[in-house]
Order: sequence, then C-alpha cells, then structure tokens
Amino acid sequence: MTTMRCHYDVLGIARDATDDEIRKAYRKLALVWHPDKNMHRLEEATEQFKLLQAAHSTLSDPQERAWYDNHREAILRGGTGMSSGEDEGVDLMPFFAPSVYSGFTGDKGFYNVYNQAFKEIFYDEQSVNQGPQEDFVAFGNAETDYSDVREFYQHWENFVTERQFHSCDKWDLRDAENRQVRRLMEKENKKLRDTRKKEYNATVRQLAAFVKKRDPRVKEYQAKLEQKRLEEEKAAKLAKEEAKKRKSANAEAIRRQHAESQQRVYEGLDHLDSMLDQEYGAHEESDGAEGTYCVACNKGFKSAKQWENHQQSKKHIANVAALKAELEQDDEEFEDGEEGEEGEEEVDEEEEEQ
Repeated sequence: MTTMRCHYDVLGIARDATDDEIRKAYRKLALVWHPDKNMHRLEEATEQFKLLQAAHSTLSDPQERAWYDNHREAILRGGTGMSSGEDEGVDLMPFFAPSVYSGFTGDKGFYNVYNQAFKEIFYDEQSVNQGPQEDFVAFGNAETDYSDVREFYQHWENFVTERQFHSCDKWDLRDAENRQVRRLMEKENKKLRDTRKKEYNATVRQLAAFVKKRDPRVKEYQAKLEQKRLEEEKAAKLAKEEAKKRKSANAEAIRRQHAESQQRVYEGLDHLDSMLDQEYGAHEESDGAEGTYCVACNKGFKSAKQWENHQQSKKHIANVAALKAELEQDDEEFEDGEEGEEGEEEVDEEEEEQ
C-alpha cells in the first residue's frame, strides 16, 4: 500500500486548526493545484488535487476528523490491508488512505478495492464464527441496484465482530497462585479484550461510513432525494398559493355580492323617493337655511353632503322602509274603500229600479 500523507500536512495547517482555517487553506491550494490550471503537469496536479479533496473531506466533518485524530498514527503507518495475525482481525488502516484506489473501474478502482476489503473482513469473521455460515453481500459496482447498496451499508454500519481477541490478555491464568488471584487476572484480561473488541467494531463501522460518504451511488441517490424534496416543496408552495388565490377570490366574490346587495338597497331607496315625489310633489333643493328635508325622518339638512351621509345611515333606511310599508297599506285601504263605495252605488240603483 502507498504511504499516506497526513491530512494536516497536505493542507499545510496545524492539527488544532479551526474550521475556517481548514476551509481557507483548501480553497487556496485548490486554486493552485486544480488540473484545469495545470495542463503542463496534469498527472502531478491530479494526484495533488485528489489529496486536497480527501484532506478537506475528512477534516471538514467533525465526526470523521475526531476519528482521524484518534487513529492518525495507525493510519499513517499503513499496512498490508490483510489479516494482521491470529486473533487480531484485519488491518483496516490502509483503506482510509485516498491513494488506496484510483478512479472507479479496474483492479485499482473504488468498487473493486473496497469489495476486496470488506470481503477480507467477512471471511476473517467466518473463520472464527461458530454459528451458521452466511453469504457475503457484495459491494457491487456502479450498476448495482440501490436496494442492495443500502443493504450492504446497513450490515457494515452495525458490524459486531465474532473475534474474542485473546491475544490482548495480559496475564497467563496458569501463573495464578490461587483462585482469587486467578479471578482478578481473568477480570483484567476480559477488560482488555472488550476494549480491543469495541475498538475493532468502531473501526469497521467507521470504514463503512468513510466509504459510504465517497460512494457515487450514494451521492446520486441523495441527489435524487434532494430533487424530490425540492419538487415536493415547490408543489406545496404552489398549492399554498392556489389556496390563497381561492381565498382571495372568495373574499372578492363576497365583497362583490355585498356591493350588489347595497346597490339594490340604494335603487330601492331611489324608487321610494320617486314614489314620494309623485305622491307629494318634488321638493326643490335650496341653498337657504332650510336646505334638504327628509320626509321619512322628518329632518332637514343644510348641505348636500349631510344629505348624502344621511341617506346611507341605518336609521334613514329603516324609516324609509317603514314609510314605504305605511304608504302601501294606505293604498290598499284606499282601493278597498273605492270598491266599497262602488258596491253601495250599485245597491242604490237596484232599489230605485224596483
């Protein structure tokens, strides 16, 4: 495996650099080493730009940076990437180096390299597994269905090793002087084994997360989800706007109906005024002290503005309606009276003939 350069050295920053310092260093060096600006040294620029991207990707992620800081020395030492010895599991540190793969196709490509890495872990686990043997879920390639990709990462992100790590034992129980000492030895050995087991589980899970973050299939799927989210958000926004338009249209319809209803009231008042003019004679407006007089309200107004405001008042409308009803009743009684007189005249004429 190729020796890995420290991410901090690649960016030229201190190990306690802030997020802002990491971002600025990356942007500055990316402008220098971008392949499009280095056609005269394309191979060197491509490799350097790849290291910059890997360093920035790791150090800009708080969780990944913390894990890298805790395992930095082991990662930089590298290894073979194969089983590290009896009861030690697979040496995974080389697979955290960006130089472990080149491109995405071929023997050194992303898919093949990590397929072999996880296959090595799988068969190493099967060698110590006392239970039923399982089938290896292949890492796949660019054409693998995403349901299989999801299943692969779900398995490795929840990895629990079958190894017991007895090689971590500090004490040989055969050297115990008595049963009590033996128990103390066994307790300390178990603590060391559990610590190593927990660390190995975390390393395998972190490798799965490391690979997943760089997997083009995952990035494409996340892009589709984001596109779907944006479309749903847009549809929801349009629906909200349509609802707002409908509400506005309903409010406008109500306003229009109210205006039409009010107009009908005014037309009725105008008709009533016409009837009053026919009944009592039209009154002339005067600029004198008396001004305009309202028959219905028995009240005079000095200006046209006062008269207009009065015509829109509830009291005036009510009085006009009452006056109209009274006039209509008088008309009915008058007609009934004429009919009665005609009947009496007919009776008198009949009596005279007799």
